[in-house]
Amino acid sequence: MGQGRNANREGARSNELYVLQALNRIENAIAGSGTAVKVPLLERISGAATSSVASGKSSVSFFNAGPTDATITGAVLKPGESITFDAGNGAVLSSILYETIATGDLVITTIT
Repeated sequence: MGQGRNANREGARSNELYVLQALNRIENAIAGSGTAVKVPLLERISGAATSSVASGKSSVSFFNAGPTDATITGAVLKPGESITFDAGNGAVLSSILYETIATGDLVITTIT
């Protein structure tokens, strides 16, 4: 009888090990096996500004919260409009130029 219990314990341990290994593989897949964590940043540009969002971001969103037009990469962003640039697949974006006028209010969200 003692051998039967030992065999059951060994089988249970083997099962536990299998489950732990499977969970470890799942965790590594979800975590990206050590890939960098994405860091969001929110910035508000008030008043006149001509600048750019630096290259190297994986995603950049602009929201025009002001009463006047803003310009993003030469295109007009009307009040209340938003646009998102997403590099996708682990790539990064080049720099993105923007311009607001004196009454402008531009909200920029980036993910590094």
